[in-house]
Amino acid sequence: MKTAVCTLFEGDYHHGVATLVNSLCRNRFFGEIFAGYRGTLPKWASCATHGLDGSRCMIISSEITLTFLPLDPKAHFTNFKPDFMLNLLEGAAKEADYLVYADPDLVFDAPWSHFSDLLQLGILLCEDVNSPMSRKHPIRAAWKRYFPDLAWTSSTDLFLNAGFLGLPRVASKLLDRWKEMNARIADIVGGSKVTGLNGSGFPVRGYAACFSQPDQDALNALVDTSPELEFFILGREAMGFSGPQAILPHAIGSPKPWCKKYLREALLARPPTVADKAFWKYAEGTLTTFSQGNLHAMRARSALASLIGRFYRRK
Repeated sequence: MKTAVCTLFEGDYHHGVATLVNSLCRNRFFGEIFAGYRGTLPKWASCATHGLDGSRCMIISSEITLTFLPLDPKAHFTNFKPDFMLNLLEGAAKEADYLVYADPDLVFDAPWSHFSDLLQLGILLCEDVNSPMSRKHPIRAAWKRYFPDLAWTSSTDLFLNAGFLGLPRVASKLLDRWKEMNARIADIVGGSKVTGLNGSGFPVRGYAACFSQPDQDALNALVDTSPELEFFILGREAMGFSGPQAILPHAIGSPKPWCKKYLREALLARPPTVADKAFWKYAEGTLTTFSQGNLHAMRARSALASLIGRFYRRK
């Protein structure tokens, strides 16, 4: 079974990409990794060789390649995920049997064999920190108000995070539907550049603010209206939102682990999260974006902040 992993990044999210790759290497992934990017590549990628199509390729190990693909879509990257995955399946990843999308603020923290087993189940998704969301929640009712033409047959109360998707090629029609749903929501909220990330607001969120996270709302509405597709959903603990068994620690919100002021946050009763700790676990490896001095300093601050957090937490 051939599996490819992909992500999208710009700006300082290159720190997350390097750490994501390190986590895959250390957990014995083998295959191709594709990173779509906007802007310029970071210095640590300067050794990547040029491809005829504008891509840049790095040999990470004897079993892993990392290919950078320059992109400049009109959409915000959070709303471009299905388009990117479809393009890969039709092009650079045309030989892949499975395609995994992971946000660049997420790491893999379990042996790849575990993920490989899970992928063979079918379409793999994760619960969001805001899950569950009742079937009678106004947001779900509002989605139906906007899209009465769809078959709303799902009975789940789960709310899913759009930062991870594992997809067998045979189920790629899900991506076509997600792309279409994104386009329909973009028409409502004012365009495909609109996003609810990092607290950014926009004038039209839809009835009952049902599109406050357009890409995620689109994915969840899609799952609710795809009765013929079978979804396998990891619980909230998978991304570190509850419990100790995080296998895909996800640093949602801001600031991100690589720019967080850990001691200040700890004194505000916000100790390092599971995702923060996982980031620094994998920040050093085949790819390193920090000097040894900075790396040790950030780890020390994180450790001290964790200690403070044992005694000083919000109730």
